Amino acid sequence: MSLTCEKCGYKSNEVKGGGEIASHGTRITLRAETTCDMSRGVVKSDTACVAIPEIDFELKESGLGLYTTVEGLLMKMHDGLKQASPFASKDSTTHDKFDKFLSELKNMAEGNRLPFTLIITDPISNSFVGPITESGQAFVQQADQSISDDKRISIEEFQRSREEDDRLV
Repeated sequence: MSLTCEKCGYKSNEVKGGGEIASHGTRITLRAETTCDMSRGVVKSDTACVAIPEIDFELKESGLGLYTTVEGLLMKMHDGLKQASPFASKDSTTHDKFDKFLSELKNMAEGNRLPFTLIITDPISNSFVGPITESGQAFVQQADQSISDDKRISIEEFQRSREEDDRLV
């Protein structure tokens, strides 16, 4: 669902899953190599974890379910970290290190630091990374075929742990 408040400018594109929980989890790995990869559609469920190994980043399950692009996801994480972190303060001894990390994340979002790997691990398989397409209509018509033919995306299923089953089911 997308929401925009005309009075204050607040925007939300939160996604909430519905229906039956899949019997397995899914790990989606995207090797972002070109700026075109930044415009791929992304559905990140609120149970999914996001990792970017090149900058040693891992966002655990965050309750942040949304529909966006690769660029939008990275910027949302960048902005959230910048606002919420105690390391963002100029008085912090780790400020410079944290600032460098945020700069790397922003450069990735803007397509200035390529290639990188984006891994979305979702124990209930409600997340998705789309193919590169020319238009929204092409996306709808080619999504299933394009994903299987896309050499920069790999999708693997995994068995949830007992703890994940207890928490999610």
